[in-house]
Amino acid sequence: MSEALLRQLYDFIDSGKWDEVGASFRLDGVYERSGFPPLTGAERIVRFYRHERGIARSRHTIEGVLVGDGQGAVWGHMEGALDSGHPISLVFADAFELDGDAIRHRRSHFYQAPPA
Repeated sequence: MSEALLRQLYDFIDSGKWDEVGASFRLDGVYERSGFPPLTGAERIVRFYRHERGIARSRHTIEGVLVGDGQGAVWGHMEGALDSGHPISLVFADAFELDGDAIRHRRSHFYQAPPA
């Protein structure tokens, strides 16, 4: 997966394009978030974003991306609003295991706990 495609994942998230988020993962892909059980399978990941995320809107600012040897890393910060309307701001770092043009595994680390 290229740097452009990793960057596109965050564009999909910020645009609410949940089917495209799911299509970025292998069908058996895994998404792990600090402090929460893993989400396994592209359909489960989409369900999380559609119904459980707890964030009404987000804007990721990517500060760096590294890609090579089937792995990737992205870091930056996110500003947005929770479903309640309260603002949210956090710093993140994501580690990826890649399989061609799909994500096998994404692991997110936050400097502030996400709402869900």
